[in-house]
Amino acid sequence: MKTRLLLLLALTGITWGAWAQPGGGPRGERRQQIESARIAFITQKLDLTPEQAQQFWPIYNELEDKRQELRKSMRDSRMDAGTELSEEEASEMIVAFQDMRQKELNLEKAYSERMLGVISARQVLKLMRAEEEFRQYVIQQLRERRSESRRGRESGDRHRQD
Repeated sequence: MKTRLLLLLALTGITWGAWAQPGGGPRGERRQQIESARIAFITQKLDLTPEQAQQFWPIYNELEDKRQELRKSMRDSRMDAGTELSEEEASEMIVAFQDMRQKELNLEKAYSERMLGVISARQVLKLMRAEEEFRQYVIQQLRERRSESRRGRESGDRHRQD
């Protein structure tokens, strides 16, 4: 158990270390590094047995794929929201956004039920918490990275002015 935890933490540390490098590599590579860190983070938080992991991850990955499809649809619709809309079109768009959010909620409910056949209710709750914790962690890392980048540019600007 300790060995598995240490391995997951090491993987997460290596992944984040690489992700935090200046330039961060191509976008797809960065996305893959975040995905690897997310898998390690969730696995550690849920304390999955090998048998559970074998059944859990295909279900979870399927859920994530469907979530991404819905979110892409929402993003595409939001692009249209920037254009000049009539009141009627704006009202229709509001209803469409609400429908998409409801679809995502229904999707999460259905997949939670499927997951309960593989992991415990406590683990499903831990999953919900772990997803939010990881999301917050990624946001914090991005903020820090952006802040460091700005400081570097400001420092470079000061040196050029001297």
